[in-house]
Amino acid sequence: MKVSVTNEPRGISRRKFFISTIAGSAALVISVENSLAAGKQVVNLLDEGSPLMLPPNFAPSIWFTMESNGATTIHVLKAEIGQHIGTTFAQIVAEELELDWAAVRVDYPEMNAKNQDRYGIQMTGGSYSTNEMFDRLARSAAVARGILIEVGADLLGSDIKDCKARKGKVIDTVLDTEITYSEILSETAISHTVEEDDLANVSLKKRQNYEIIGKSLASLDSPEKVNGSARFGIDAYVPNMIYGKIIGPPVRMWATGKSIDDSKARGIDGYIKTIPVNLPKQMGYMVESAAGVVASSFPAAMRAAQLIKVDWALPETPPVSSNDMKEHARNTEMVTHATLEPASAVAQQVDGDWHIYAGLQAGNVMRYFVSLLTGVTPEKVIFHPHHVGGGFGGKVEFEAPILAVLVAKTLGRPVKIIFTREDDMFMSHPRSPTLQNLTAYMGANGAFKGLRHDVVSGWV
Repeated sequence: MKVSVTNEPRGISRRKFFISTIAGSAALVISVENSLAAGKQVVNLLDEGSPLMLPPNFAPSIWFTMESNGATTIHVLKAEIGQHIGTTFAQIVAEELELDWAAVRVDYPEMNAKNQDRYGIQMTGGSYSTNEMFDRLARSAAVARGILIEVGADLLGSDIKDCKARKGKVIDTVLDTEITYSEILSETAISHTVEEDDLANVSLKKRQNYEIIGKSLASLDSPEKVNGSARFGIDAYVPNMIYGKIIGPPVRMWATGKSIDDSKARGIDGYIKTIPVNLPKQMGYMVESAAGVVASSFPAAMRAAQLIKVDWALPETPPVSSNDMKEHARNTEMVTHATLEPASAVAQQVDGDWHIYAGLQAGNVMRYFVSLLTGVTPEKVIFHPHHVGGGFGGKVEFEAPILAVLVAKTLGRPVKIIFTREDDMFMSHPRSPTLQNLTAYMGANGAFKGLRHDVVSGWV
C-alpha cells in the first residue's frame, strides 16, 4: 500500500497550503493509487466567486469514520443490551488507531440491504461479539494508523521512520514536531479503503503496550442512560402511530383465531379495532398467532383487551393440564428470559418500504421474515436499532415486530405493539431443561489439558 501526497514546495505555511490545495479544482492533495475523492464545497468568505472545497471524512474501514473536527465514530452493528459493546469496540479501535479517548463516539447504523452487504448479518448472541470482532477492528484501525502516519509525515516534511502516532497526533520524534489527526484531515482528502491484503500484513500493538484495552473507562453510553435520553425499543415513536396490545392463544403454539367478539370493548374511549393475526404453522418457534387490540392509546388498548373474546382453533396435540405442568415444574424448572424491558416494536410503511423500530438482537434476520410475510423484497425492509433493555438471547425472537408489521399492514397506519409483562412471559420460549456432564483433563504438572462436555437436551 502506498499513499502519495502532492502539495506545494516545502516551507510554505500550513494556512497557505490549506487554501491553495483545497480551492477549486485543485482541492485534493492526496490520492491513493491515483484515485481522487470528491471534496465538500463551502462558501469562501474572502471570495464568494471562488468556493473552497473541504475534504470529506476519512472512512478507511466500514467500522469507523474519522472527521476533520477530530472526532472518530465507531459504527456498532451489534445490539447494545447493557453489556456496553459500543464502548468495547471503541476501545479496540482507539487502542490501535491511537485516538484521544475524549474524541471517540459510537453510533448504531440502521440495518438495511446495503448495510448488510457491507457488514454481514450481524446477529448478537452467545456472548461472542467481542471475540468475533476484535481482530478485524484492531487490524482495520492499525492500517488506518499507518496511513495517517504516512500522510502526517509528508505534511510535516519528516522521514516516516521518525514518526509515530500518539493520542490523536502524528509526532516526529527526531524534530520534535507534531500534527493532529484533525489537522491532517482538514488539509487532505484520503480515499484509501482498507483491503484484505492490508489487514493480513499489518502489525498490531503488543498487548503489554495497551493503554486503553483492559482499562476501566467510563462507558460511552452511560450518560444517556442515566439522564434518560437513551432510546430503547419502548421509546420508539413515529407521528400518527396507534397502539396495540396482544391477546395470545390458550396454548403456546399453532393455535389460530376463528372469530372475535369486541362488542363490549366498543364503548372504550379510543378503541379502534381488533385484528386477528394468524401465522403459518411453518413459523413455528419464532412467532405465534395472536389478536392485536388497537386503540389510540396503550391504556385504552389494555382496557379493551380485557373485554374482548377470541374463539381459537386449537392444534390437534395431546391435551396438557395445568396440574400436569405444575407437577412437571416441580422436577424441572423452566426459565424464561424475563428481561427488564418487555418486547415492543413500531412498524410503518413509507413509500413501499417497511420501517421497524425496536430493540432486537437479530434485526437482519427479522427483516427476512417481514419480507416473507408482507410480500416485499428484503431491500424494502429497514430496521432501526434501539438500545435493548435486557436480552439474554430472548430478543433474538421477534414476535413484537412481526405482529406490529402485520397489524399496520391491515390498517394502513403505523402501529406500536407493546407487550405487558404477562404478554412477555406468555410469548417467551423458555429453554428446555438439560442434563450436562463435564470432564476435565489435567496433566502431570496440574496444567489444563482438555475438556469433555456432554449435553442432553430437548428441543429449544
